[in-house]
Amino acid sequence: MNEKILYSSPEAAERKEVTGWVSADGRFYGDNEHLARWAGCTHILCRECGKHEHEKSWTCCETCRDKHVIERYNAKPFKAWDGERLFSYSHERYFFDEQELIDFALEHNVLPGEMRLAICEPDILKMVDFDDILVDRLPEDLYLSDIAPELAEAVAKVNDIIQQTKPVLAWNPGKYRTTVTAAALIAAKTANRKDTAA
Repeated sequence: MNEKILYSSPEAAERKEVTGWVSADGRFYGDNEHLARWAGCTHILCRECGKHEHEKSWTCCETCRDKHVIERYNAKPFKAWDGERLFSYSHERYFFDEQELIDFALEHNVLPGEMRLAICEPDILKMVDFDDILVDRLPEDLYLSDIAPELAEAVAKVNDIIQQTKPVLAWNPGKYRTTVTAAALIAAKTANRKDTAA
């Protein structure tokens, strides 16, 4: 049987002094100085360059992040531009034709070769698979065609149209980086004029 100890008795509790690390928000971390400092700080010194401070939510400073973006861009395989839609990583902007690119370059006093351009790829609408969409709602071992054959037939017609037309929903930066020269811009503009004239 446990010994009886009253609330008011000296055996119930005793006062002790405790020391340890407390973060700026008042939380106690015992001997863990690193955790207390991490919890209490908003900025840290960049571990990569050791020169710049940055918010602790980032892994490195803005200068190092910019360097990594350029390294990732330069690591992409190169493909010559042939009039495709473009995305500029340096300006975070899409260009849908050569005139748009020329106007932007002139307005912002930048050369297309300095814009870290990538050839865009289309985001094509995928076919609808209601059996997959409704997998958690359909009874086990049954398909939409078993429950609603008319609806399944309509979905099949929609999928046929999607497959025939391949509608583009959007354009995304692709896997190829590119550079646009003045000669390429002139050639694309000439080809575009011929297409519109025909």
